[in-house]
Amino acid sequence: TAHNKEGLSYTMQQLQAESYNKLHIVFGVVSDKDLDGIISLLPKQASYYFCKPNVQRGQDEELLKEYFLSKGFTGNSYSSVNEALHTAKLNANTDDLIYVGGSTFVVAEVL
Repeated sequence: TAHNKEGLSYTMQQLQAESYNKLHIVFGVVSDKDLDGIISLLPKQASYYFCKPNVQRGQDEELLKEYFLSKGFTGNSYSSVNEALHTAKLNANTDDLIYVGGSTFVVAEVL
């Protein structure tokens, strides 16, 4: 998982090397995450599925969505990580790629 700026930078480089038609990103963070420090690493051309990890420190999915939309990203918010992933799977074609991340807590919920 890529739970910090360095890890996310490396992961985004890996995603750029992959072959896919459209990128879907299921994304959730904890409330103390420095979003200003990582947002420039994330691709704007992806479809985002904002969600709150099921931990007390989880960032509200609506606030996360509002922040990203104000920076020119597109996406919707979902009440759970699993709902976000389910919707991403419904929207993705076989030649698309779904990335789940932002917080290790988000990844843990889908494993």
